[in-house]
Amino acid sequence: MDKNEQIVNDLLPLVGGKENVTSALHCMTRLRLNVKDKDLVKTEEIKKVAGIAGTQFVGDQLQIIVGTNVPKVYDLFIKETGLTAEAAVDENLDGAEKKGVIDAIFGYISGALTPVLPAFIAAGLFKTIIPIFGPDLLGLFTAESDIYTLLTFVGDAGFYFLPILIGVGASLKLKMPWIYGAYVGCIMLHPTFVALQGQSFSVFGIPCSVQAYSSTVIPILAIVWIMSYIYKFLAKRVPDTLQLIVVPFVTLALITPIALCLIGPAGSFLGNYIGAAIIGLSDKVGPIATAIVGGLFLPLVFTGMHVIFYVNLFTTFPLIGYDKFFLPGVVASSWTIAGIWLGCLVRYKKKENKAYATATFITWLLGGVGEPFMFGIVLKNKKVLLASCIAGAAGGLVAGLTGLTAHVLAASNGIYGLLAFLGGSTWNYVALALTLLTSIGAAFAATVLLGVEED
Repeated sequence: MDKNEQIVNDLLPLVGGKENVTSALHCMTRLRLNVKDKDLVKTEEIKKVAGIAGTQFVGDQLQIIVGTNVPKVYDLFIKETGLTAEAAVDENLDGAEKKGVIDAIFGYISGALTPVLPAFIAAGLFKTIIPIFGPDLLGLFTAESDIYTLLTFVGDAGFYFLPILIGVGASLKLKMPWIYGAYVGCIMLHPTFVALQGQSFSVFGIPCSVQAYSSTVIPILAIVWIMSYIYKFLAKRVPDTLQLIVVPFVTLALITPIALCLIGPAGSFLGNYIGAAIIGLSDKVGPIATAIVGGLFLPLVFTGMHVIFYVNLFTTFPLIGYDKFFLPGVVASSWTIAGIWLGCLVRYKKKENKAYATATFITWLLGGVGEPFMFGIVLKNKKVLLASCIAGAAGGLVAGLTGLTAHVLAASNGIYGLLAFLGGSTWNYVALALTLLTSIGAAFAATVLLGVEED
């Protein structure tokens, strides 16, 4: 019997036996149990179990501090008790019923993203290998080699299919079978649907504006949230003998037009209006428009609304040969990651959180892959997201005021994004340095001052 098995073996009688446990969850460090009879739980004896750091009741939930090996303990506990396994939850959900709407939204986002973090990390590392060991730097393999092709599609898969992965996490977070979220994600990414972009199409007679949903986050989160109400309504009312046929079919039949005709396109429509307004401002108040891009770019990426800026960039850049608006704002927003990382090192208390921040920062810096950091740290934490927006706006304002100019059409990330600013006068490099220092410094200060909620 290994350590984790021993923990489960010792715990079960102390929580009143498996018959006393109605459900079990876990977060990053704690096993969370709901029990029928609290009087059967021997909390003082649980604290003495080897491998347990402490225990307490929070409301009606028994929380047992296990440590980072809690997923293994949880799997064994589920196996032993026969309970239904559920997704990992956010560590900071205690008293969630007292939190406001914003906290509830970020709690949902955090809970939906937590199960996907291993995929973010793996995909990011696969993509990081390419620029470091490939033709761009060490040259250990060429762009025509099989290993280059393999690493490219394996790394891209982790982000291209985000609607499917996050659909699973969101479903589990909302206590709905994970297959529903995965299925909707598959619908959004089906090649036939994707190929319909720019064509006339309807869903059950409802006009549909076909969008590209690969690598998007917010649309699937909103869709699964709405779908959970449909599913739960049907699951309570459909007779057991018809559940397997009626519930999944009707749920998906109802959510499909909502997803493809309403929720999905909403981000694109809104993004077009926001983007057009900011682009219009760039000609009149350039520095302010660049500051807005710097402050809003990350939230726009999360919602998929940033596409219009790239369309504008790829249209105007070949005509005038430079960009003083979009790419300067993007580099200001992007480099807030460096300041947030430094702030996390100061504010985080848990070693595993510092390790995650550092690993994903390196993935962004050297590999040009920012998704693991953005989704795993920035989007999950409203304070960090606010810090990024503040710092990005400050950096964008400096970029606009100093006239930072991109002379190369390079929409890369991390250290490779700086290639866009090669060329021009010496002052352009001074402007770049001032922009980066402002973004990094402001992000560090804001992160330290606002704080970071830890998992």
